[in-house]
Amino acid sequence: MAADSHPLIVPRVREYLAHEFKVDEAGVHAWAQHWHKAALSGLEEHLATEKDTGTYCQGEQITLADICLASQVAGANFFKVDLAPYPTVKQNRRDLRQERRIRSGPSAQAARRAGGTRKRACMLNTAIVGLGWWGKTLVKAARDFGAPLRFVHGVTLEPDTVRDFAAEHQIALATSLDEVLADKSIQAVVLATPHPGTVSRWKRIAAAGKHIYCEKPFALSKADAQAMLDAVERAGVLIGVGHHFRLMPSMRVLAELKAAGAFGTVMHVEGNYSHDWLANYPADSWRMRAEESRAGGMTGMGIHVLDCFRDLNGTNEAYQRAVEIACPEVATGDTTSALIEFENGATGTTWHHHQDTFRLAHCGLWRKLPRGRA
Repeated sequence: MAADSHPLIVPRVREYLAHEFKVDEAGVHAWAQHWHKAALSGLEEHLATEKDTGTYCQGEQITLADICLASQVAGANFFKVDLAPYPTVKQNRRDLRQERRIRSGPSAQAARRAGGTRKRACMLNTAIVGLGWWGKTLVKAARDFGAPLRFVHGVTLEPDTVRDFAAEHQIALATSLDEVLADKSIQAVVLATPHPGTVSRWKRIAAAGKHIYCEKPFALSKADAQAMLDAVERAGVLIGVGHHFRLMPSMRVLAELKAAGAFGTVMHVEGNYSHDWLANYPADSWRMRAEESRAGGMTGMGIHVLDCFRDLNGTNEAYQRAVEIACPEVATGDTTSALIEFENGATGTTWHHHQDTFRLAHCGLWRKLPRGRA
């Protein structure tokens, strides 16, 4: 289930159809829809007739099957496949979204420990700077998952390319950050931009008294990171960084198992996050510049794994990196590996290259996992 239609969403597959077989955009779209519908038909037939199907794929508890199904539906939504012919799949997705909303909010018990009662989050009037593919993803995610953000303004250097998207989401467009900073009704700013100029933008946004969410990496040097932290502290605003992999369902299951002692004493962790999305990027793209990807594959990819390590295993006290430039024409190299030592004495290894895979493993004193959770 997890791998059946995933390749359809990878840009290189669609580009190959266009370049090698001269299929136009509408044809590529129709081709992808066909295979998503074929996959969903098989899943619908199975779920609708399987005796164990309940609120979720396997009864009343979320399992890995639901996580896999969610990725299938996400791909179908990307290609605007109508889910009406697949009512069981559609209901499962709706139930899973509701579960995620419930679990993502702080519990009443946690609120009491903090000295207060849980209150409904207020909506923040928010501007987004950068409306490329990831900026659009953030806007849609906030809408689909009920985040307390109301995107009212967008800043982009290419407004003509996003006018339809902006109209759909009722976002006013501008080409300069100045308009956002001058608007007193805007309470927060989301940065989904390339790395250059991030520090100066942070300082201006913080000085305007607006909360900030930025994509990783937080900074490209310790000095820049400290300057950004100082700016928001002076302004008294909140900051957030887009380390979202630790919130993925699979990562939360790992965290629950570790907290329950299922792994025993963690002695070593391994992680890999590699993909081929950048393989065809122009050599002069900002993503391919050595000064913007100073840690090679760790800057854009491996930092997700490193954050997951920290979430599961605590802070690391030592970090050693080695870069192998197996692709000489790419200034950043295409392979990065690292050795890590954690404060609790555990060790870790991670490596990243331009292939499509994500893997994270915990190694420790052996204990039998709960049935159905391995």
